[in-house]
Amino acid sequence: TSLVAERSHPLLREHLPDAVRVCGPDALEEAAAGVEVAVLGANSHGARSLAGMIAGHLGGARAAVSVAKGLEPDTGLRMSEVYTAALPGVPVVAVGGPCLASELAEGLPTAGVWAANPESVAREAVESTR
Repeated sequence: TSLVAERSHPLLREHLPDAVRVCGPDALEEAAAGVEVAVLGANSHGARSLAGMIAGHLGGARAAVSVAKGLEPDTGLRMSEVYTAALPGVPVVAVGGPCLASELAEGLPTAGVWAANPESVAREAVESTR
């Protein structure tokens, strides 16, 4: 895909920073190895599939951060609920707010809300991803 080859999403003008490591679907085990906080952004149709593919590779992860919006088509579950069900033992943090990927990529001002139960998991995830 262009994300791996060209380090950019076909719908966004900005390129990924050099510090961001990109792994395709065939390298999920490599991508998840040693991860402290997993950031998951699959769309509502693919969230459960992604969670299933990485579930066995998140061993020591302190949290999974759900940045996708929408409801799972078959169940009506929010993405954070899908990840909670599919990733037992990994606390899930839901991120929401008026922030669009294109605005984030361009460095425009935006806002986001991080939520988890307990709240300390959300705070820790925020600090880990700075």
